[in-house]
Amino acid sequence: MSNDENSPRIVGRRRESTLERFDVAVIGAGIAGASLAYFLAPERRVVVLEQESETGYHTTGRSAAIFVESYGNAVIRALTAEGRDFFGAPPAGFSDAPLWRDIDLFLIGTAGQEETIAARYEEVRHQAVGVEVADGTLFEARHPLARKGVVKSVLFDRGAKEFDVAALHHGFLL
Repeated sequence: MSNDENSPRIVGRRRESTLERFDVAVIGAGIAGASLAYFLAPERRVVVLEQESETGYHTTGRSAAIFVESYGNAVIRALTAEGRDFFGAPPAGFSDAPLWRDIDLFLIGTAGQEETIAARYEEVRHQAVGVEVADGTLFEARHPLARKGVVKSVLFDRGAKEFDVAALHHGFLL
């Protein structure tokens, strides 16, 4: 974290020698705590309390996070979509590396699940960028080890992204 007045401070196991006042104490410097502190810091004095010797020690360090606008109910999809602009074009200085990369994501349907795939498409197509329905041959073409003829229908999400969790976490902590 920077020493900027509008940046949260991280306090670890060491004992601070001076007393300071903060508006908000965030417990934990993983991705959730770091991002919360990042967005609160411009308007509040924030301290992040972390018991481990390094930030992101637990699940943040093992995360394989993806951005999928076709996932979840309408509320989850709307919340996900709200993050697209920030993650796609973060503020200047947030990260030297892109925060995500494109991935192909498939919801697959076997025999008898074609209507389920079609219904899911109708449910998400207005909120999710790059979603389409295709037959199983698209999946087979991209996954040559898949057993031929098993996948009958797919919801193909071309807008899915895989986060660089380390770059994202680091950006929130600067």
